[in-house]
Amino acid sequence: MTAMHRSRAAARPFRRILPASVVVGLTLIWSAPGTAFALFSATPSAQSAGATAATISAPASFTATTQSSSKVGLSWTAPANLTGYTLTQSPGTLAGCSATPASHTTSCNATGLSAGTTYTWTLTAVYNSWQSPSVHASATTTG
Repeated sequence: MTAMHRSRAAARPFRRILPASVVVGLTLIWSAPGTAFALFSATPSAQSAGATAATISAPASFTATTQSSSKVGLSWTAPANLTGYTLTQSPGTLAGCSATPASHTTSCNATGLSAGTTYTWTLTAVYNSWQSPSVHASATTTG
């Protein structure tokens, strides 16, 4: 075996350690083809906290309570193992509530709504990149 052949093999020692489909939650960084690379964790593993996609519970008791012709109060009970939520509204654009409420949040007031309109909100608990099943709540503003 020539010295050149050995150096080419040495430049690729990690090529076949794991198939790409096995590497989850990692970012591969390299400077150019054939050069060294490094793996960095993008987020903490959900499994290290005892959470998996199957164990992220949906928020409980999600309710929407009409407060006026332009305001609805939303409330819910937080599940275990979460880093935050995603919240959407239909129809219209969400106002008064964050689209990504913090993990300690369990209520907010949707504002700027139109009178006599039925709205639906969808709430999902998030743990890093894992998501719970979505829950929905609806309310009609006073006319």
